[in-house]
Amino acid sequence: MSLHVKSESVPERKGIRTGDQGEGSMISRKAFGNECSLMIASRAPGYHTRPHVHESEQINYVQEGEIWFFVEDKGFHCQKGDFQRIPANKVHWAWNRSNKETVVAEAHAPGLVGGAAADRFGAGDLRPIQLG
Repeated sequence: MSLHVKSESVPERKGIRTGDQGEGSMISRKAFGNECSLMIASRAPGYHTRPHVHESEQINYVQEGEIWFFVEDKGFHCQKGDFQRIPANKVHWAWNRSNKETVVAEAHAPGLVGGAAADRFGAGDLRPIQLG
């Protein structure tokens, strides 16, 4: 498998969450290696997920805008340039409470790929790019 992929080769996923997964729209691109995954996601104003858990540790980096990340009973107001860590197996969720789009890079280790992890991001029939 490839060690390099051009941006235009990574499928862009446009999704709208409603109900159990959360509310609002998000556009994302995802890539997966053998031991980690990376997602770049643009979240519209009002976007939020429902509290959820996964076995991956998650590191978030806010590239544009601002967003709230919640881990267990703590909230973190993150702005452009901020990093935020979510330990593995901890209840967490995100909420763009601003009136502007927010862009976040999310790294997950182990990678969120397949099964419930793919469903969590609404992978549908689009296959993420595997970097090997």
